Amino acid sequence: MTTTSKFGRALAAAAVALCGCGGAGGGAVIGGGIDGSGFVVGPIEGFGSVVVQGIRFDAAGATVTIEGAPGTEADLRLGMVVSVEGDIDNVTMTGVALAIDFEDEVEGPVDSIDAAASSFTVLGQIVSVTATTVFDPPSLSLDSLEDGDPVEVSGYRTATDRIRATRVEAVEDFDDIELSGIVRNLDPFARTFTLSGVAVDYADAEFDGLDEDSLRNGIEVEVLSSQGIVDGFLIADVVEGEDDDEDRSGDEAEIEGFVTALLGDDRFEVGGRRIVRFDGDTQFSNGAAADLAEDEFVEVEGIFEDADTILADEVRFEEGDEDEDDEDDERGRRGRNGDD
Repeated sequence: MTTTSKFGRALAAAAVALCGCGGAGGGAVIGGGIDGSGFVVGPIEGFGSVVVQGIRFDAAGATVTIEGAPGTEADLRLGMVVSVEGDIDNVTMTGVALAIDFEDEVEGPVDSIDAAASSFTVLGQIVSVTATTVFDPPSLSLDSLEDGDPVEVSGYRTATDRIRATRVEAVEDFDDIELSGIVRNLDPFARTFTLSGVAVDYADAEFDGLDEDSLRNGIEVEVLSSQGIVDGFLIADVVEGEDDDEDRSGDEAEIEGFVTALLGDDRFEVGGRRIVRFDGDTQFSNGAAADLAEDEFVEVEGIFEDADTILADEVRFEEGDEDEDDEDDERGRRGRNGDD
């Protein structure tokens, strides 16, 4: 992220106030200008602590959740897209993580491989591979994948339900297909809905973390299926609720992902999960508000207005391919070496 973030400007405002050179700053001052609560989303870039978005988090006391189940720091891997809640020092780019959560995008057997397009499909989901996609084990690659190989994919979804993979992991003990996403086209009479473009039949499913009466369009769930797709429907054994209703009002946020919907003149959706609102004070980098469109990749810094909505202080568009590749290569080197 750029150095003109709200974190930085808030710190400057705090410094002015402390030295008696002016009144209180207009932005939120984090923890008296040094530390403050924050919510960060991004791939794990390194260890020796846990590095996300260039911030090195001490995770020794963090609550770690892996696919909805309790985990530990040892379960985290390079390239996993995680959400981190904690206290952040923006000067030293360090923090203390209170909670780290990981959810994959899809887990299942490979349907097909398109080496020319640097992609493969799982459950019809097109998974794009880049130069910085982490493969685990290291011997795994797009060239070594075969139809039917079970894999777990972490990454970012586009508006058309493609996935830009940050991590592809071979699954040794494969039991159930897993698919995450936002419930769409719910039909409670037929007991079906669509999830990431896949039709789901939940007629015989158990519910975990929500009940059937709570199922509605717009909520995030994960479906587990042992049968796979039958007659065009993914047969759900379990529907797990993944909605995060925690009210983070006033907390700083730093997220990234694809624009998945435009919601009016002053807001848009990122990754199908977060709503971003912008106003006249929002700074745009590498583009302007008029450039917002579905499938643009953006980085957003701002403050939570409620559980779902972030008021953006800055929106940064992904740079051109050459610059972005250079940036990703450097991030990949940091991640694989565990360096800053």
